[in-house]
Amino acid sequence: MHISTFATKLINRESLTGRNGLALFINSSRVYRIVTNSSAVLSSLAELYDSGILDIWGMPSRTGTDILISSQEEESILMSILSSTDRGKSDLMINSSSPNSGDNFLLKVIIPNVKKLLDQQDQHQYNHPPSRVKSSGGFLTWNEYHPLETITEWMENLAKFYPETTTLIKIGESWEGLPMHLMKISAPPSEKEHNSTQKSFQKRGVFIDATIHAREWVTTSVATWVIKELVTDSPSGQGLLDRYDFYIAPILNPDGYRHSWKLNRLWRKSRRSISNWLIACRGVDLNRNFGHEWGGQGASRSSCSSSYRGNAAFSEPETRAVKEWVEKMKGEVDWAAYFTLHSYGQKWMTPWGYTNTVLPRDYREMIRVARIGTRALRAVHGTEYEVGSSSDMLYLAAGGSDDWWTGVVGVTYSYTLELRDTGLWGFLLPSSQIQDTVEETWAGIAASLKAIPTRLV
Repeated sequence: MHISTFATKLINRESLTGRNGLALFINSSRVYRIVTNSSAVLSSLAELYDSGILDIWGMPSRTGTDILISSQEEESILMSILSSTDRGKSDLMINSSSPNSGDNFLLKVIIPNVKKLLDQQDQHQYNHPPSRVKSSGGFLTWNEYHPLETITEWMENLAKFYPETTTLIKIGESWEGLPMHLMKISAPPSEKEHNSTQKSFQKRGVFIDATIHAREWVTTSVATWVIKELVTDSPSGQGLLDRYDFYIAPILNPDGYRHSWKLNRLWRKSRRSISNWLIACRGVDLNRNFGHEWGGQGASRSSCSSSYRGNAAFSEPETRAVKEWVEKMKGEVDWAAYFTLHSYGQKWMTPWGYTNTVLPRDYREMIRVARIGTRALRAVHGTEYEVGSSSDMLYLAAGGSDDWWTGVVGVTYSYTLELRDTGLWGFLLPSSQIQDTVEETWAGIAASLKAIPTRLV
């Protein structure tokens, strides 16, 4: 496929056009879904994704590829993709209900007006301004999204008002110098446990992170909800603090998250400045920067790509902060489980992301626990999740955090959760769905943790 004819207009649009150009692009954009079994089309889409020429919402796969396209470039882009199938313009099907013959190519619009969704979200935020944290430190609201400053203040207040169970830990700083926080939540041993001579269960660590991709706002809401449920000892988490110490990072990409509030709601990567003689781009995909099989398939070497892997494993201050802190805690924390929260797709996935030819050693056990989690999740609001390895269910993606936690740290129960929805709203999940999403996700995580075998010491 010849992509150079429109490449210069599309690469890293924000860097080239600034706020006004970005707004013009969004104002006339919609999201298409392409479903095909054509290797040629998938290869062309992968080329576009790897180069950063298009905003493809996830690596191209046979289950469907979602693409953000402006109306001005719609025909040229879609025809360029279709040229891979040797079809003519007459073969272009939009909103078709069944695939074409031959290559089985289905093209439909799943979000007809991106600006409308953004405007609705902006209006909701205007009508429901971010809540100030109550003096007790124990409350946020989960009927709207919150900016970085509000969440940081909430976590600071929690640590002040619940010092026996919470500790706010700064593990590092982002590229722009923002603090990277995680909240430790633990229950102090009771007097009975101190005096007991009988064998007891060994408490282990659970690490949960969210918003490694800036535009996935609902993941932040889930992480803060989990903190709240644990701190307030809600029935949903009953008994978990007797078995586990929790370490929760609601915003692993603070620069990108702040940028998604201030300028570009659909920003994905970090905000590192990257420039060369040809073009200046920003950001690294932090979920391609972890040091297990770094640099493989699905991790782009193009700095303008939304999946840019960085120039080396752990080249970024954000991923390096996680690595160095986990290494520092070696010998102090026996890690039981890792959950990284993403959106969207409604999938509960295990490693490996870097290969689809080999499964993790304990894959069956991983799947057993994951299915317990998805059953509990479905029981809350009826939301269906698929279960499997990420490379089989989505695409190959080397350098992911879940692969590193299993392959290097040695955690068996390492999961990527792709939260609501399946594409109707995509990354722009409305605020009205936050409450249901946080409730069901926490129910699934809690059930899966209860299903992990205990250890006696």
